[in-house]
Amino acid sequence: HSLSDYTVVVHGDAEDHIYFMGDSLPLVVSPNMLEATLLGFLRGVHMDFVAIGQNYYRLWLDPESKMFWKGFFQTSVAPEKNEVMSYCCAHFAVHRSRVHLRPLSFY
Repeated sequence: HSLSDYTVVVHGDAEDHIYFMGDSLPLVVSPNMLEATLLGFLRGVHMDFVAIGQNYYRLWLDPESKMFWKGFFQTSVAPEKNEVMSYCCAHFAVHRSRVHLRPLSFY
């Protein structure tokens, strides 16, 4: 059960999903979410969960996905089409208090 304060998950190709300082796009349009998140942590800002990726989309659940959803989240219901919205590519940071909301057996 020993975790650091935050767990940060990014892909090896994060630069394709998270804008960096060297990008040609202006930071006003495309801020570096990873850098901002890490600076926030270093400055003592508490964040339970941060979606770092900027590609936002609606989740479409086909019948097979609904079966997976029910099994994974241990629930008898699954969301209907367009009820769940998420950020693409699973770049995120989570505080250990959020991870500990579920028992170790869940993971």
